[in-house]
Amino acid sequence: MMNGINKNNKIGKNKWKNFGRSLISGVMTGIAFSWDKAWWIVFFSLIPFCEVLFREEKWKKCIFGFTLGNYMISVSWLYALLPALPDQRAGVFLLFLAIFLISILLGILFLIAFLPFTYLRTKSSIDIFLVALLYSLGEWFQEKIAIISFPWVRLAVTVTPWKAFIQSASIGSSLFVSFLTVLINGILAWELQKRREEKKKIHLEVGKWVAVMLVIGNIVFGYSRLFVGESFDRKEADAGGVILIQGNHSGMQKWNMTTGEIFKDYLALSIQGLENEENIKLILWPETAVPIVLKEESKEVELLTQVCQKYQTEFLIGGIYQKGEKQYNAMFAIGEKGLFKEIYTKQILVPFGEYLPYDWLLEKIMPDWVEDWKKELVFKPGEKVEVINTSEGVVGGMICYESIFSETARNAVKGGAEFLALISNDSWFGSSAALKQHHAQAILRAVEQKRAVMRVSNTGISSFISKYGIVEKTAPILEKMWLVGEIDKEEEKTIYFVLGDVIAWVGVIVWGLGICFGFLGCVGERGTRTR
Repeated sequence: MMNGINKNNKIGKNKWKNFGRSLISGVMTGIAFSWDKAWWIVFFSLIPFCEVLFREEKWKKCIFGFTLGNYMISVSWLYALLPALPDQRAGVFLLFLAIFLISILLGILFLIAFLPFTYLRTKSSIDIFLVALLYSLGEWFQEKIAIISFPWVRLAVTVTPWKAFIQSASIGSSLFVSFLTVLINGILAWELQKRREEKKKIHLEVGKWVAVMLVIGNIVFGYSRLFVGESFDRKEADAGGVILIQGNHSGMQKWNMTTGEIFKDYLALSIQGLENEENIKLILWPETAVPIVLKEESKEVELLTQVCQKYQTEFLIGGIYQKGEKQYNAMFAIGEKGLFKEIYTKQILVPFGEYLPYDWLLEKIMPDWVEDWKKELVFKPGEKVEVINTSEGVVGGMICYESIFSETARNAVKGGAEFLALISNDSWFGSSAALKQHHAQAILRAVEQKRAVMRVSNTGISSFISKYGIVEKTAPILEKMWLVGEIDKEEEKTIYFVLGDVIAWVGVIVWGLGICFGFLGCVGERGTRTR
């Protein structure tokens, strides 16, 4: 009897020990997201988590240990939104609750992704691939399951400083970069797990060496692509000039100032840029830079048209588009003949910022607060992806939050986009880690589609990103200024554009097979017991 109690206690202690190791693994990964100088930690931070998966039979709770540690830190920047909330005291609690719920909900998605792991594991180094594949599937679920859709914290985001490593996003999207990142952790975890064995069985090590060769191949491919591509593009680069206007209006200030004051600031800064720079063909203003409904007869459109006529340039600006009773967060183009007929409307809205998810639940908890909030959230999602034909080429639009979704840029390229314009309003984030996390998403979109990205935000980060994800110029945050760069057009399609999320669909197939194996195994066990 005592042996049974001791055994149960030991199992219980091991469960908490493994949960703790996974939690620490998640915390380390969260630090890699939140502290830009520690991005390289992500190549080691998942080792404890992978070791638990390789070694233990009872691993399901450890999924939540990892996601809790990771997301509670990596999205802690949500506290920067506190000044925008109507009730500060309730806001602290609500933001903590939001971060906690995000951690739990995304943890559930990872648990679903890893459900067949028990039935698929081989106890050989092939499991390195299996863990990496199911992890990337969990990240894909974050994007595709609409009610939870929040693919902000992909591992690929952390490794964008290593430009050669992320070039394979042009083949398999940022999911493949995440896959490779987990693969490195898996290789190291496998070695640590086997370090005490005197003799290793060769057939159990095959997967490890295949994984090593894949990682090395990825690095060689990345440096080759950068060397060949950058050398060729320096000879073929277009010369059209672009000015990004960073007005430095904070979120609260932007809505407290009059529309006239904000417009005057942006217009004056644009004219200064045009007077001081040469050959400027395009001027970008941030998301809802002028927070009004823009129409052909608007005085703002008339003034901008006059500037276009005088300086022979064009504007891409953020504003509000109204169609019937519906309002859209939009990107407008204005030229010498006035407002362009093509208007890009934001496809994916910000939860709690532009629409209220779970309103049926929140209304039961705090009905008055929800009613007031709903009055502010008036935008509708765009109904069609519209590219804009400027005099310098076809531009695909992205507005703020939707840039974290790979499909947004892909849809723009489907429409014929030769380069991408990303207008954003990150002023709500202050100087928090969210700024660099969001900016890193634009780098990944550039590599995935091989399209240069011109990114302008109210308070930063505004930058020019090459089609290889290299940040060529960037403006300091929280400064009023303009930034000058060049238009770089591209028509070539990447493998990722053609094939889509292949790594995710491979994961889905493997996941389905695992579920089938598990079901058949359960049926077989029941049959044996019956006999």
